[in-house]
Amino acid sequence: MNLKYITRLHYKSSHGWWVRLRSAHIQKVFSDLAHGSKSRSLKAAIKFRDACIRDLAKRGMPIGRKPKGHHKNPTIRNRTGFVGVHYVIRRSKDGSRNKSYIGSYYPQRYKHLVRSFSVNKYGEKRALKLAIAFRQEGLRSMSKGKQRRK
Repeated sequence: MNLKYITRLHYKSSHGWWVRLRSAHIQKVFSDLAHGSKSRSLKAAIKFRDACIRDLAKRGMPIGRKPKGHHKNPTIRNRTGFVGVHYVIRRSKDGSRNKSYIGSYYPQRYKHLVRSFSVNKYGEKRALKLAIAFRQEGLRSMSKGKQRRK
């Protein structure tokens, strides 16, 4: 029996099955007491889950969790237009402003590689291009590593 997206709940005064489809923000609890038994509440939960999945599939919506980590599109806050590349203005101790583009990626869990490209040194366009190239090369090396491990 497939219990994907269904979790068993045990609390002091209530027991039942919890259906969660996180990507669509759908959740519902099926109480054993309300349905008469553990098996009946499970059947109701499965029926509800299957109906939700069919409905989401018809509308072309994702069913499971959204993948973590790799954002495909830049967020509203991203002003460079490239995921993993951002623009920074830092003030030094003497009060001058140092502008730079920063490229970053995560080659493995808990390891964040970052490299800064100075606008003063490379110019606006070249610094941005170098930051983008740094990130893309890092992502390419990560995908090569995944292919080797398989």
